[in-house]
Amino acid sequence: MATPDITFVDAADLIAVLDRTAPDHALAGHLWQFQFDIGGTFLTTDYAVVKATLELHRRYGVAGVRDLLEQVVPALRVEYCTEADLAMGAAALLSAGDDDGDLVDGVDEGVRRRLRVSSRLRIT
Repeated sequence: MATPDITFVDAADLIAVLDRTAPDHALAGHLWQFQFDIGGTFLTTDYAVVKATLELHRRYGVAGVRDLLEQVVPALRVEYCTEADLAMGAAALLSAGDDDGDLVDGVDEGVRRRLRVSSRLRIT
């Protein structure tokens, strides 16, 4: 059975919430606020936070990282991946085509399955 009132947020969604130049930034903000207004929880992984941190640092320097770590991450439930999640992500990456995501995407999927979270923000 799926976990109720929990919405999974991947690294791309974390970036879209903070990147004011992203085409989906306004939508991200509205969806983000709506989820909090209804008492929902956003779930992400430690791997997604690292991936978003790297990209925000590349785009905006330390200010982007600070915004993520001080404004967004405290509002999230961050799930740490297990060895099984990592193994699943690695297997998915090695069996996928070149354009079918990366290790973080595979780990995220493993965590979502393990926790039975079916709802995804999917802004991008």
